[in-house]
Amino acid sequence: MFVEIVVVVVVVVVVVVVVVEVVVVVVVVVIAIAAVGVVVVVIVVVVVVVVVVVVVVKVVVVVVVVVVYVVVVLAVAVAVAVAVAVVVVVVVVVVVVVVVVVVVVVVVVLA
Repeated sequence: MFVEIVVVVVVVVVVVVVVVEVVVVVVVVVIAIAAVGVVVVVIVVVVVVVVVVVVVVKVVVVVVVVVVYVVVVLAVAVAVAVAVAVVVVVVVVVVVVVVVVVVVVVVVVLA
């Protein structure tokens, strides 16, 4: 449950940050268009490149977190399945041993 909460929080934070970055880029582009200066256009290009790199990094981080989460969940599921299988096998063996002992005792007593 804790891992699910962490994944949801990370995804929400990434989405909010990406939205804020997009708004900042749009505002900077509008200012650049209004100013129509070479320096401003260069700044806009740099900002856009930085934002794209940051967004890509964040998307990679989210994908890694989700993959790790899925792997952990699958590992836990497999571990639980193995544990249940072991318990079932042990219970079946114990039941078979008890039945055999009871049958042997009954046969010895009746003989």
